[in-house]
Parts: sequence; C-alpha cells; structure tokens
Amino acid sequence: MSAQVQTPILIPAAQFHRSEHEHERPQALSVRTSVTLSAAPSRLLNAFTIPEYIETWLTPPDADEINCSGNPEIGETLSIELRCGVQPVRNIFADYRNISPQDIHIRWYVRSRTSLYVSQLRISLRFTRADTLLRIRHTGFANPNEWNWHQELWRLSVAKMQILIR
Repeated sequence: MSAQVQTPILIPAAQFHRSEHEHERPQALSVRTSVTLSAAPSRLLNAFTIPEYIETWLTPPDADEINCSGNPEIGETLSIELRCGVQPVRNIFADYRNISPQDIHIRWYVRSRTSLYVSQLRISLRFTRADTLLRIRHTGFANPNEWNWHQELWRLSVAKMQILIR
C-alpha cells in the first residue's frame, strides 16, 4: 500500500465579507485532508457508502462503538450512532445528496445531547496510475469545537482507512 497524507488544516473561506450592504460576518471553518491509496476507486466508493464498511474505519475521538444503518445507494439517510460504553455520545445523519464513481456529496447532521450542527461533506476519488487520490472537504463549521472534533475524526479515520485498505 502506498500512502501520502496531508494533515487536516483550518481553512477559513474568507476572514470577513465587507461591503456597504452587508454586515461583517465570519465565514465557516473547513477541514480538508487528502491521501493517496493503492486501491481502486470503486473499492473506496464502497467504503463510503456501505454501512458495515463505514463502521470499520470511522474513528470518532470520543466513542468506542459505532453502529450504522441505512442504505445511501438507494437514497436512504445513513444513521451513525456513536457510543462510549453504554452511553450514546452523538448521532450523525448523513444525507447523501449525490453519489457518483468520483464524487460523493453529503449533508452531514451531528446531534449531541445539547446541540445539532449541519455541515457539508464532499469526497472526491481520482484515479492516478495505480493509486486513487482521496480528498475529503468538510465545510460549514461555525463552531470551533465542532470543527476541532471533525478535524480529529477525519485525521483518525483516514489513518485507520490506510491500514484497512490494502
């Protein structure tokens, strides 16, 4: 397996919009990461759309058990329950807006005991010679705590995917 990892980074879309007709407002935070894997794009597409596969590589920073249900391939929302011991920590609902062999667009809802956050997840799969370049862009975090949690989620998950996909 060949792998090349970029560290997820904070990317503000812009610091502030300023015009005579707009109020100053901060832009959303983003997580971006990419990795080159020695796997066919179709194999990676399965890793992102089949609940049993997602359970094997998704690695949240505050949960030790993951249960996925739903079938994104037929338009069902993917439900991801994160648990720490017997306690539910968070629920994620992934509404797959578009699934193609090269791109997946997901509206990502994260619900904890006290809040609900909605963001956008874009996954790109590009075949390069014998490898596939996987790019993840997760945008729409207005809350730095949620951004930090997702940055750690994608860092851990991509690392685990590298180990599993050979």
